[in-house]
Amino acid sequence: MCQTGEIVARMVTGLNELPFGYMGKVLRIDLTTHKATEQKTSVSCSESFLGGRGLGTKILFDETEANIDPLSPANKLIFATGPLTATKVPTTGRIAVAFKSPLTGIIGHCSVGGFFGSSLKMAGLDALIVEGSSEDPCYLVIDSNSYEIKSADELWGLNSYTSLKRLREKNAARDFRFAVIGKAGESTAAFACINFDGGRQAGRCGSGAVMGSKKLKAIAVRGQSRCEVAKPEVLEALSRKMTTRVMESLIDLRRHGTSGSISSVNELRALPVRNYQLSHFESVEQLGSDKIREKIEAGELRLISRSCWMCPVGCEKSIRILKGKHEGDETSIEFESLAMLGPNLGISDLQSVLHFMTLCDDFGVDTVSTGGVIAFAMECFQRGIVSRQDADGMELSWGNDTAVEELIRKISLGEGIGRTLRHGSLKASKELAKGASEFAMQVKGLEIPAWSPAAFKGMGLVYAVGDRGGDHLQAPMMRIEQKSWVLPGLGPVAMDRSASESKGDIATVVQDVKAVIDSLVVCLLPSKLDLEEYSLMLSATLGAEIEPTDLLKIGERVINLGRLFNIREGVSRKDDILPGRFFQNQIGKGEKIAFDAMVDQYYRARGWDKEGRPTMRKLVDLHLIEEYRRINYMKVA
Repeated sequence: MCQTGEIVARMVTGLNELPFGYMGKVLRIDLTTHKATEQKTSVSCSESFLGGRGLGTKILFDETEANIDPLSPANKLIFATGPLTATKVPTTGRIAVAFKSPLTGIIGHCSVGGFFGSSLKMAGLDALIVEGSSEDPCYLVIDSNSYEIKSADELWGLNSYTSLKRLREKNAARDFRFAVIGKAGESTAAFACINFDGGRQAGRCGSGAVMGSKKLKAIAVRGQSRCEVAKPEVLEALSRKMTTRVMESLIDLRRHGTSGSISSVNELRALPVRNYQLSHFESVEQLGSDKIREKIEAGELRLISRSCWMCPVGCEKSIRILKGKHEGDETSIEFESLAMLGPNLGISDLQSVLHFMTLCDDFGVDTVSTGGVIAFAMECFQRGIVSRQDADGMELSWGNDTAVEELIRKISLGEGIGRTLRHGSLKASKELAKGASEFAMQVKGLEIPAWSPAAFKGMGLVYAVGDRGGDHLQAPMMRIEQKSWVLPGLGPVAMDRSASESKGDIATVVQDVKAVIDSLVVCLLPSKLDLEEYSLMLSATLGAEIEPTDLLKIGERVINLGRLFNIREGVSRKDDILPGRFFQNQIGKGEKIAFDAMVDQYYRARGWDKEGRPTMRKLVDLHLIEEYRRINYMKVA
C-alpha cells in the first residue's frame, strides 16, 4: 500500500533568487521511494528556456539517458508552468507536459488549457517532476506547501470520468484541480492521454501511458499563493488591451469553438477522408455548425461554453446529448476530434462521432491517433491485409460505427486486434506486414492530424520536421497559408498554400514563435504571432526589457534542444518525411522533389547540415555546446 510521502531533502540548484514571474521552487516526486524533494528554480535555465515546454525539454534532456524505455522508471513526467502563468494575462492557466514518448520513442510534449497550470503555480511551484515508479497504484495531492502520496487502490481500474467524480468526493473543496488517467493509461496504450478536469487532455504522444507506467492514477492540486510581478499596473493595462482585442477579433471562435472549421477546411479539400484516400467529404454538413445548432434548437443537444483561466474566448464547447441513441453522453467538441473520428472513418452521424469522443476521453486515449489508427485498420481491411478473423469477427468497413466503438474499447484495454493497434499505426504496420506501412498516415510514429499536407504544403513540411512527429500544433502554418500574419522580423507574411517556395524559411520562424508560446505557456488561438504583446507583458512581469527578438532566440534554442534530444534517440533526415500517399496525384500534386527542396531550405534556414543536425556555429550561437558534447554526433571543424 502507498504511504504518505514526506519532504526528505531540499536541494538548491539556483544561484540567485527569481523575484518576479516565478515561484522559485520545483517539486520532485520519486515514486519508487515515495519521497519528495524541493529544489530552487534555476535562474540560468529560466533565462535560457523561460518555462513550460522549454523548461521541460531541458530537464528531460539533462536527466534521461539515450534509448531508455519510455515506460520504465527512468523516464520523467514533467509538468511545467511559465513566467506569465497565474497572472492577469489572458489564457495563462495552461500547463506544459514533457516526457519521452512511448508512441514515437522521441521527445513528447503537450500544452494543455484549463486551470491546472495556474493552480500548480499558486501552490508555489514552477514545475513538478515525477520520476521512478510506484509498486502500488497511488495519487499525488499537492495542497499549497504540503505534498502527500495516497493509495489509489479504489481508483485503479476506473475510467477518467468516474475517477474524477471519486476524487472530487474525496477532496471536497471545489478549488482542487485534477489530472487523471483512464483504463488506457493504466494499461499503457501508447497513445493514452492525461485528462485534466474532464474537458482538457494532454492528448498527443502518450503522456497517459507514462503516467500509468508509474502507477500514478491522478494528481490533485490547489494553491492560494500569488505570483508577484514587477509592474502590476502596466501588466493589468496590457492584459485589458489584449482582452479587448481578442473579444473583438475572435467572434466565430467564441461562438462555435474550433469545430466550426470543419466545413471551410472541407471546401479547401483538405480534410482526412477514409485515411486520406480522399480530401473532401460529401456529407460534411451533417457535422457542421449549422447541424449542431439545428439539433440544439430541436432539444436533442445542449451546448455548454467553458473558459480557461483568464480567458475571454471560451472556445471549449461541451455538447451534452439529451435525446437519441447516446443520451447522457457529454464531451468537448473540437475540430481535430470531429474530423479524425468522422470523415476520416467515413462517418457522418453526429451523435456517433460525439459518442466516440466521449469514449476516447473517458478511456483516456488521444482522439487524433485513435482516429488515425482506426482509419489505418479500416484501409488494411479494405485492401485485404486484415481479415474479418484478424479483426475479431468485425467488419471494419468505412462508416461502421459499431466497429469503431468496439475498436476504441479494444485499443484502450488491449484486447484482440487492439493489442496490435494500441502501439500506433507505424508499429502496427510492421507487425501486420503485407505492405501495410503504405497506409500508416504518420510521421515518426505520430499519426498526422486533420490538415492535409497535400493541400497545405507548409503544414506538411512542419509535420515532417517537427520534433514530436506529425502534428499541426508545433507551428500553425495553416494560418499563414490562408491569410496574412505579422511575424517577428518579417512583417506581414501571406503564402500560397499549394506552393513549396520559401516555406522552409517561414516555417523556422513560425516554429520558433510557437516554442515561445509553449514556453510562456499561453494559448495559441488568441495569440498574435509577432510576439510584440508578449514581449511587453513579460517585460512588465519580470521588470526587465524583453524584445520580440529575445523571445525568438529562446524559441530557437528550444527547437534545437528538442532536435538534439531526437538525434540522441537516432532521428536523422530519413525520418523527416511524409507518408508516400502525399506524393501521389490522387489527392494533391505534392511531388517528392519539391518536398525535398523544402526540407533542404528548412535545414539551411535552421543552420543545420544536410542530415538535419545543428552545426557547430548554430550550437555556439544558441549556447548549446554542453548539450552537444553529451551526444557528440559529429565532428565539426
